[in-house]
Amino acid sequence: MNRKVSLGVCILVLVIGIAFSSIASIMAYKTWSPDVAVISSGNSASSGAEGADGIEGEIYEEIKDIKALVDKYYINDVDEETVKKYALIGYVAGLEDRYAGYYDAEEY
Repeated sequence: MNRKVSLGVCILVLVIGIAFSSIASIMAYKTWSPDVAVISSGNSASSGAEGADGIEGEIYEEIKDIKALVDKYYINDVDEETVKKYALIGYVAGLEDRYAGYYDAEEY
């Protein structure tokens, strides 16, 4: 049983091994990195923020937490108007009413 393995197969196996180990290393780093913050519902210390009470205060606090993470880790520029627009679209979409929708002045 003297089989010869082609050079192309050896290179392919080597490239796949390198890719797999690189991806595994990146995932392990992201999983075990102590600098990664986790946001969950109700983790804010205050129930309201800057005059907002109840659910509005909770939403405000979670958005502040997310914005802090984006400011710290996101490497691209953030278009605040686009983020605001899609946050409002998401809020209305959360109503799960097929007749409800959000349009900004330009779209309307």
